Amino acid sequence: MARILIVDDEPFVRNALCRVLNGYELSTAANGEEALSQLSADELSFDLILCDLMMPGVSGMDIYEFLKRRQPGREMQLMFLTGGVFTEEAQAFVANIPNPVIQKPFKFDQLRNLIKAKLAAASPSDAL
Repeated sequence: MARILIVDDEPFVRNALCRVLNGYELSTAANGEEALSQLSADELSFDLILCDLMMPGVSGMDIYEFLKRRQPGREMQLMFLTGGVFTEEAQAFVANIPNPVIQKPFKFDQLRNLIKAKLAAASPSDAL
């Protein structure tokens, strides 16, 4: 069973994603700091990270950079969620990453299908 880390500062979004993604082994983080703590302790055990892009403090961009430094050359199984309000920094970031960025609000079926496709495309050695 695939392990997914859900990182979002909105409790409603985290809870909704947990309901929709039942059938996967889920862990959650309420902010970027919690996510970094989980990733530092258990870095290689997540098959996918579903992360809010814009959060106060440690953002999704910071998590991406953390993983990139820790795992140079590896494809990161990371998908971003966003409300669509971008700073210039976030716009440049989104334009230069290979990872999917999904606009909120999104359709849960669409998200489930994207996650299935991302997990199917990943080999076991790509797990985060």
